[in-house]
Amino acid sequence: MPKRMHPIAIDTNEDGDILLTQAVGDLNYPDPEIRIAPEQAALVCGWIQQAADPTREKGRDDSDGVAATLYTDRGGPDLESIEVYVNAAGMVNIKVNDEVRLEVSPTMAKRLREQLSRAITQSLTDLLRPDAEA
Repeated sequence: MPKRMHPIAIDTNEDGDILLTQAVGDLNYPDPEIRIAPEQAALVCGWIQQAADPTREKGRDDSDGVAATLYTDRGGPDLESIEVYVNAAGMVNIKVNDEVRLEVSPTMAKRLREQLSRAITQSLTDLLRPDAEA
C-alpha cells in the first residue's frame, strides 16, 4: 500500500490563531487553510491521533474496563466495570454502567488524575509502612 505525505505548513496569524495550510498546486484555487484557536490545539491533536488509529472504536478508547464497587442508597454494593473514553464533544466520560456515567472536561480529568495519583501514593505508603506492634 503506497503511502504519501502531503506537504503541510503550520503558521500563526496576527490574532494568534494556528493556521494549517496544504499546498495543492492548483493555480485556479487558493491552498486549503484551517484556522485553529490556541486553546483548541491539544483537543484537535487528540482527535487526529484517534482518527489515525484504525483499531479504535469510533468515539471510544480501547482501554480495558476497571473493576470497581458502586455503593448506592438502594442496598448493598454492586460490582461494576468502569470504562473511560472520550466522546465526540471531547469530554472525558467515566462509564460505570448503562445508567451511570460521569462526564468531565479534560482539565478536570487532569485534576482527577492528580488526586488519584496522590491517593495511590498514600495508600501504598500506608501499605508498605512497618507495623508498629511487630
